[in-house]
Amino acid sequence: MKVKSLLYFTSAICLLSSQSLMAQFFTSELHNEGQGGALHFKINPGEESIDGNPFINEEWKTGKVYFSKDAKPFELEKLNFSVYHNEVVYIENDSKMSVPNKNQIYAFTLGDDKFMGVIFNQKDKGFFKLLSTEGEIMVLERSLCVIQKGEPPKGYIEGTKDSFAKRTELYLMKTGHDAIKINPKKGEEELNRIIESEELFKFIKDNKLKMKKKEDLIEAVNYYNSKISS
Repeated sequence: MKVKSLLYFTSAICLLSSQSLMAQFFTSELHNEGQGGALHFKINPGEESIDGNPFINEEWKTGKVYFSKDAKPFELEKLNFSVYHNEVVYIENDSKMSVPNKNQIYAFTLGDDKFMGVIFNQKDKGFFKLLSTEGEIMVLERSLCVIQKGEPPKGYIEGTKDSFAKRTELYLMKTGHDAIKINPKKGEEELNRIIESEELFKFIKDNKLKMKKKEDLIEAVNYYNSKISS
């Protein structure tokens, strides 16, 4: 019985050691990919006292980082995205680390969600959540985060602290082109600017889809990617 317990204990130690070595391998290779070594995630002075969360998720999730579409991803146990700092961040040994060389990141995942590295405004690089299928045309959601100034106390009314405030914007992107911010109220016009397809707009009409609705826009783009562009 003692021998069997010892074998179980030894197996558990070996498993933990192999997992630790695997994690070190991934982060070591990740640093090499970035060619900049480990980069500690830095925040600006005073940000610790700001209410709210600059990250896109409250909880850190298992994720993957891709430096090209077909490359093997780097898998990380605790990954998140700081919307305010535009940084992909992971936790290693209880320290927050920025994924190096972010301008070369093709995409990353957080749980079931995928975020694409895209160019917009002709020069800016950002990471937008993929809402549609990944194809010739993509519906993307950009998250923005600003610091909302607090209010000073007035008489008996207590003041409020500065806080992180987040909102989202909708974009369309054609493969090989910049992402374009769209006005959801003009969804069909915006889609028509990017796609010239009688079949697609027949599908929209036949199914009574309203391009002002995000869900319908996603359905139309998914149809185009699966039935027309392919």
